[in-house]
Amino acid sequence: MGLFILWGSRQAKAKFCFHSDVYPQQYYYHLVCGITLSCVGSKAFNVVVESCQMIAGGFAYWHEEEMDCSERANVCRIFDQLRSKDFEPLALIPHDVRQEYVGNGVQLIQQSLPYSEVVDFARCNETQQVCVSWSRLENHRELDLNSPIAPKSKHNNAAWILSNYQQWSTECPNFIEGDFVFAIHDPVSDHLFLARDRMGVKPLYYSEDPSCFLFASNLAAIARLDDVDNSPSVSWIAQYLYRHFIGNTSTAFENIKKLPAGHALILKKDKRGRPHEPKIWAYWTLADIASKPNEKRSSEEHVRRYKECFDAAVLKRVSDKHLTGVELSGGLDSSSIMSSLMKQIPSSDAHCFSREFFTLEKKPLEALRELYPKSYHHIWRTPEESNINYHQNLERYIKLFGLPDEHSLAIGCSDFLVTANECNVKTMLSGYGGDEFSSAFGHDVLVELADQRRFLSLFSRLNGPPTKRLKDAYRMFFRRHSKSMIRPKMLRLEHAELQYIDQHRRLFYENLANEKSHNRRMVKRWQQSGVQRLESHTLAGSGYGVSFNWPFLDETLLSCFFCTPIEERLGRGSNTRWLHRRAFRNSLPDVIVNKNDKDVGHLVGDSDSYDAFMQRFSNEMNLHPLLKSLVDETVLSQFFSNPNQEQREVFMYRYTYKSIYSINLWLKEYF
Repeated sequence: MGLFILWGSRQAKAKFCFHSDVYPQQYYYHLVCGITLSCVGSKAFNVVVESCQMIAGGFAYWHEEEMDCSERANVCRIFDQLRSKDFEPLALIPHDVRQEYVGNGVQLIQQSLPYSEVVDFARCNETQQVCVSWSRLENHRELDLNSPIAPKSKHNNAAWILSNYQQWSTECPNFIEGDFVFAIHDPVSDHLFLARDRMGVKPLYYSEDPSCFLFASNLAAIARLDDVDNSPSVSWIAQYLYRHFIGNTSTAFENIKKLPAGHALILKKDKRGRPHEPKIWAYWTLADIASKPNEKRSSEEHVRRYKECFDAAVLKRVSDKHLTGVELSGGLDSSSIMSSLMKQIPSSDAHCFSREFFTLEKKPLEALRELYPKSYHHIWRTPEESNINYHQNLERYIKLFGLPDEHSLAIGCSDFLVTANECNVKTMLSGYGGDEFSSAFGHDVLVELADQRRFLSLFSRLNGPPTKRLKDAYRMFFRRHSKSMIRPKMLRLEHAELQYIDQHRRLFYENLANEKSHNRRMVKRWQQSGVQRLESHTLAGSGYGVSFNWPFLDETLLSCFFCTPIEERLGRGSNTRWLHRRAFRNSLPDVIVNKNDKDVGHLVGDSDSYDAFMQRFSNEMNLHPLLKSLVDETVLSQFFSNPNQEQREVFMYRYTYKSIYSINLWLKEYF
């Protein structure tokens, strides 16, 4: 159910192609203190854009001259395969420039898809420090002020990161804002330093092989290496099947880990070249900004401040040098992005792409077309039009990125990513994060008001006649936490791994129910499952040369929201999304602003939800042996061939079937 706008200047529609084997000139960034930072590449343009698509590398545990023959041979084979132009996990990701750095026991790779310039890795000629990054930086000006050795050019994010590393060492991620993963090799201290952005937009994986440390922003770049132990993780598979209740460090492979959001890692060696254990730490947590005290402002000032932060969050995620898309469902969150963008940067080149599968989508989308009459609309009106290539898109995702879809919408957006790529769109704005933070969870506000014994505020925000509100308020004050929990269908829940996850998930939600702070509830939900969608969509977009960006997850906007009193977040009569709704009261049609739930109506046409869902899948599954102990094959077969009424109507059957289908394809591809 998506709609997005394609926006940008007409000049940006020209394609710039650069080839990795052509480097006509060396360009140097002369720094204030005399250090020279060099970047190899061709001419730079005048706008900073995100263009890197992937980074990868390896760090041998011993210097080459200290390795025995077998260790040296193993490291060489691994590095040679990573560097090979035929290595599919890197070669198949869209890129025009591939750059490599090979030193004594270290290899770094950065692939770029230039939109208007070549963006290169950075190397300091004096210290020989090297940085590769996949990044979208937001605070170049602040970085310039912080670092006395800042690059004179702002066309290379890796150069900015390296210059700040030279100033702040391993504390440099604290000063960098935006979405990024980067790796820095420091030959002086002989260590490798990795960091990941605060919210977790860009993924970063690593593996401790017996002979070397490997990392990549694409899981498949490690998983496909021939000389690395990449056995499947049964624990992760069980977590995935059990409603994707996955930890923030585990992956589908037993020996490959994921660096959590807001974390950094450093790998050092001793004097003999032997490695210490990697040190991993959180340099930033969402809870830090969620725990700040409320700001004292009037209601009107809170709304004005929030709107200013939102507009700034949208604006900093677009460029006027290439086409930008806005993924939009017609709901309040994504419509707000559309409104903010169009009012700040009016465009006559707007192209809107929408899906009108459900009856209640039509009125909001018609209102948006009326509000922006110059925009051109492309519409998918039936599930068949959108699901026709689902199996092929899922296979492609698994092959490219080494894992099943950790969030199913990443595969569902493939059709408009294909269209975006054909239209030369390079950035896609999404409304994800609105439900998770700025515009949702009104029930949590009621819980906090009840726990604080603020009866009048609670009473005024409940819905219905006074007698009903009195009863509801009484129940809120003396509520008992429900221990019921929706459990997946078609799984053998007596399996030890599934039982463990069931207990862990139950404990998580019991603790969440006992949490009295609205802010802390949102943070805990996000830490458990929110980052998965960012990672999946980032990877899915990169497979088509498109970068996803999320204005609702802007740190300044989140800080503004967290510092707003809870009374400003929920209106009278349980009017949810109250702060956000007021911010866009005069910018969006009433049919969007006044809608107070997530209901989208029934499917258009004669098909029901089950029939529309099953169109995605090619044929009945032949389960991989690893799944047979986790999945009830009898129920699975019945759901596919002859479902009963419950199986046709209950959403959890479809959710679990899709998870089984995806992980079965993944297992057959890799094992």
